[in-house]
Amino acid sequence: LSYLNARRIGFLKSAQFEAAERTRRTFSLGISQHCDVRSGHKSSVNVLDIDNSEFRYLISGGSDCSVHIYDREVPFESEYVTSHDQIPISKTKRQEIVSIASLPRNVCHDFVISGVQWYPHDTGLFFTCSFDKTVKVWDTNELNPVKTFYFEGKVHCMNLSHIGISHSLIAVGTESPLVRLCDIRTGNASHILKGHKDGIRSIKWSNRDEFLLATGGEDGQIRFWDIRKAGCLMSLDQQGLPESSIKNKKFKLTPQDYISKSSTVSAHNGAIYGLCFNSNGSELLSTGADNKMRCWSVNNGKNSLVQYQNLVNRSKLSVQIATSREGNVVYHPVKSEIHCYNIHTGELLDVLQGHLENVRAVVFHPQQEMLLSGSTDTTIQMWVPIMPQQEEESILSEQSDEDGDNWSEDDE
Repeated sequence: LSYLNARRIGFLKSAQFEAAERTRRTFSLGISQHCDVRSGHKSSVNVLDIDNSEFRYLISGGSDCSVHIYDREVPFESEYVTSHDQIPISKTKRQEIVSIASLPRNVCHDFVISGVQWYPHDTGLFFTCSFDKTVKVWDTNELNPVKTFYFEGKVHCMNLSHIGISHSLIAVGTESPLVRLCDIRTGNASHILKGHKDGIRSIKWSNRDEFLLATGGEDGQIRFWDIRKAGCLMSLDQQGLPESSIKNKKFKLTPQDYISKSSTVSAHNGAIYGLCFNSNGSELLSTGADNKMRCWSVNNGKNSLVQYQNLVNRSKLSVQIATSREGNVVYHPVKSEIHCYNIHTGELLDVLQGHLENVRAVVFHPQQEMLLSGSTDTTIQMWVPIMPQQEEESILSEQSDEDGDNWSEDDE
């Protein structure tokens, strides 16, 4: 209310008020009390994505080898009856977001779904990858694959650039140390990026530069690539500044010196399980098997040395992390919880609890303060800002329940 009053009398500019309200909503997320997502999966929900053109369609992929599409703007209303001692007390209507299209096992993939993504410029296409060694391009209207790329090993990850205009490349990471770039226009998959010594576990295009690609491997290395240039742009070092081609030229290192020197560089002490750029693309967040999350400057590759508290990542599979719209909060799955950290200080701001088993994926809505999460308990949870009135109502309802229980005991 103080912000509203300050805005009314002109002490607060509209941009300042909008930023303050976004921050308040980001810091007050809770499970939606009015809308649920009815997951169509029978096993773990591994990956999620929201379309970047209409911002209404959600797609999910799971360990049951199926893919489901949900429309957030066409919920199904259902009625819930609250009762006490089998006597109806009240009726409330809740909205459920149900799957509007599904691809079951064997129709979609034969093994675990490891990645899903909408075509960044249109909802007419979406992409899936799987441990069955394939990446598929799907026609949304027909639900038929229009192109399939085949690889020699399990496909751990894939990503398309949200801002790519001059190219339509799918960056693909497999069990092989080679990063492959697949062109959906020509169907060619011959472009290869060499540098990692082991399989690729995470891959992400920059949301600021359409030619900048970040890759994380089982060798503990994170590499930046400019796909217009030969070789790796830089390899991030947790101990200090990265090894880069620019640094090589400055100190006049030979290619053999650079290879031997960069082979000892590591961003994590273990596999890289997740990568995520912040909202303006100036920083890269990484999480690894060493139970660490690190924040890197994209401009110079420097480790910010921020310590994130109580972080545990025991998963042997990749995890999906996300940042808020303002870019100051990162959401990281930790067992059955979602930990919310201040990116620049490492402070644990909040812990979101609602899943029964390990959380595998989180995605933040591009246009709203809303978080969606998928878990091994087969559910998809929607996290929205909890308004103060809703908090008061929940407190009052708890108090009334306690009063009712006390009255029944006294009556007996």
